[in-house]
Amino acid sequence: MGDAAALDRRVSPLKNFVAGGVGGACLLFAGHPLDTIKVRLQTQPKASCSQYVLYTGTYDCFRKTVSREGVLGLYKGMGAPIATVAPMMAISFFGFGLGKQLLQSDPAAPHTHSQIYLAGMLAGVFTTVIVAPAERIKCLLQVQSTTGQLKYAGPVNCAVRLYREQGIRSVYKGTVLTLIRDVPSSGLYFLTYEYLKSVLTPEGQSVHELSTPRILLAGGTAGILNWVIALPPDVLKSNFQTAADGHYKGLVDVLRTLIREEGAKALYKGLSAVMLRAFPANAACFLGFELALKSLNWLAPNCPFLCLTHQLTGQRSLNECCGALVMPLEVKWPFPQCPRLGWRISSSLVMGMVGSYSYLWTKYVNSLTVHDHDVLLDLVDERPQDTPLITVSNHQSCMDDPHIWGVLKLRQLWNWKRMRWTPAASDICFTREIHSRFFSRGKCVPVVRGDGVYQRGMDFLVERLNQGDWVHIFPEGEQRGKSKFAVHVKCCFTVRYISSFSGKVNMTEEFIRLKWGVGRLIAECSLHPIILPLWHVGLNDVLPNKPPYIPRAGKRITVLVGKPFTVKHLVEALRAENRSPMEMRKAVTDFIQGEFRSLKSQAEALHQRMQAGR
Repeated sequence: MGDAAALDRRVSPLKNFVAGGVGGACLLFAGHPLDTIKVRLQTQPKASCSQYVLYTGTYDCFRKTVSREGVLGLYKGMGAPIATVAPMMAISFFGFGLGKQLLQSDPAAPHTHSQIYLAGMLAGVFTTVIVAPAERIKCLLQVQSTTGQLKYAGPVNCAVRLYREQGIRSVYKGTVLTLIRDVPSSGLYFLTYEYLKSVLTPEGQSVHELSTPRILLAGGTAGILNWVIALPPDVLKSNFQTAADGHYKGLVDVLRTLIREEGAKALYKGLSAVMLRAFPANAACFLGFELALKSLNWLAPNCPFLCLTHQLTGQRSLNECCGALVMPLEVKWPFPQCPRLGWRISSSLVMGMVGSYSYLWTKYVNSLTVHDHDVLLDLVDERPQDTPLITVSNHQSCMDDPHIWGVLKLRQLWNWKRMRWTPAASDICFTREIHSRFFSRGKCVPVVRGDGVYQRGMDFLVERLNQGDWVHIFPEGEQRGKSKFAVHVKCCFTVRYISSFSGKVNMTEEFIRLKWGVGRLIAECSLHPIILPLWHVGLNDVLPNKPPYIPRAGKRITVLVGKPFTVKHLVEALRAENRSPMEMRKAVTDFIQGEFRSLKSQAEALHQRMQAGR
């Protein structure tokens, strides 16, 4: 009982966040001096025949840095990392826990090594959004001291100048290399720590009772193995992020240039500094995390923030869910009248994290091809503020949303104002307050299936359109195929925390009628929205409608963006004829259905050609 209670407390959201921040701070203070040495060794210019190298090795770099800049010179560039360390480590541990939930079909069964590794990879995806700009700023500040040109006064000044000079893309320069570095290495990092914890735990004891020396050993070893595979992409990243704009044509050019000029050994520049740093820094990180967690459990054993595991999984049986497919909203309305800054920041974080996962999973883990891509991107970015956008697409898999938004750019995925609103099934996404908080911050609006087109969620979406916002809807009407799959997947953690719903999943992939809800959104919007149809093929291969319900890799995805149009003249004509609201909804929906249907055959033909050319 004690062990179970301790485990429940361990995954409390607030405690996990605070303990992760403490662990990250310990990592930073223990490891930053050697990180400064590592970056300077990696980025020092190659010596010519008539020149000596700036630093001959780790000790030489340490000695010269201290003699020229004092001990504080070893902590140059620490402002940006320390400002992001708490949320970064909190997100990392949250992402690891999320990944374990995604991959575990039976909560009572222990995780396999492959599941732990994949969960750690997901943690790497989540943290990249914060790490990439922080690393860019840190590297620029660390390197400028060696050049003698102090261009930036500090981390804030550096960030502001990068943004003003070249926009958000400059701040996030090196993001792909950061992903290449952090995703596989984070998987090995958490796998090593979890494995060593279990091996080092004496028989009959809990892993939560592990002694301090054993925690240090597990954490330090995890840090070393993490950097064994992370160092080559880290060298590429440091050179790419600190190089002048246009110096490298792309990521491959960085690799080609380094190997041509310095040989393959250049990929392991700074190895000694990295290894000297890895053990103490990561040992300090995990020790700080474990001690902070124990302290929080002692100070607040009855923390009001309930156990994340039980809140997230919501242990309801399949039969209970099957009997509650249509139900009223079980939680309070989740959207504030005037969202405060904190609500908008948390919403941006949820949208950005889930969107970044979709971006990585569709583009890099799978193969994504988008036809007429610029049409969608331009409408998201450049349509007038008083012009709403409605996108409609087919619904083949329970993770169509968010996977389909891998077609967007990262800056759009993190832009709260620009991102879409979408209706979501209240009996799936809004059955508990914690679910409601998460999905509402993902801009999912609860709708009660079976309550018709006139309900609060639909009213809210009409209001959003009248403000010029973007609404996405899956308008297909009825579900084809057995319902038990949908209920089972919707009850599992994966879909509760990633997917949203409006229409139901079309398992047979046939073209079926559209629901009249989309007709109401258009007919009653006062601003005449732009309507953009999308048709995707292959997302049901990424998450098949059959067990095991785990996102797959190596699949081809085709998205066809249709031609944007409006129904302004149709709506005005129907109003002039004094048609009833029902007649208007039907006429508008039928018109959209005709435009929507023509995309299906085109998208399938394009996808087949892509498959044939593999």
